[in-house]
Amino acid sequence: MLVGPNGAGKTSLLEAIYFLATTRSFRTSALADCRRHGEVAFSVAGRVEREGRFDLVAGLNERGVHRELNGKESRLANYLAALPVVS
Repeated sequence: MLVGPNGAGKTSLLEAIYFLATTRSFRTSALADCRRHGEVAFSVAGRVEREGRFDLVAGLNERGVHRELNGKESRLANYLAALPVVS
């Protein structure tokens, strides 16, 4: 359960997990809106342990969306297979 007052960051945490899993936002179609004001890039990192360990990094930089699986650039299909989600 995730609880807290308004503005505490509950939805931001869920969005970060969703973005890490899908490289998409559920709040906006423009990923640039996910950046901190004044920044040009962002990234989210996490580790998944299920039938092995997967280190995931996804973000947005000047060249567009980037994603890494276990420290190496990854094709989208391989990346998405590491952390399947339903929302």
